[in-house]
Amino acid sequence: MRKKILIVDDCEVSRALLKYYLENDYSLEFAEDGTNAIIKTKKRKYDLILMDIHMPGLNGYQTSYFLRTKIKTPILGISGEGESDITATFSGMSEIISKNLSKYQLMSKVDSALNI
Repeated sequence: MRKKILIVDDCEVSRALLKYYLENDYSLEFAEDGTNAIIKTKKRKYDLILMDIHMPGLNGYQTSYFLRTKIKTPILGISGEGESDITATFSGMSEIISKNLSKYQLMSKVDSALNI
């Protein structure tokens, strides 16, 4: 059975790129913001969440902090900017990865987070 990943990102281009990289190996669902991510995690269990840091409304840190009180799913922060791993850890993220990773670098991070 394929692992289920929730991708949370307000940028349609970023969602499309992550879909292109991951869709052949994982079952993917998408949320455009933190609020929708919270709603989706109440309805379904995921094996991993990829969480954009900078989003309108609830940002990635706030959403991760809330989710961490409800679920144990690993959360990888994704950002196009340099971010603090300390803030990521405090919010409940495993780590922050760059949006500029190659497909193979991304797959390696995802596989590691999924313990594959």
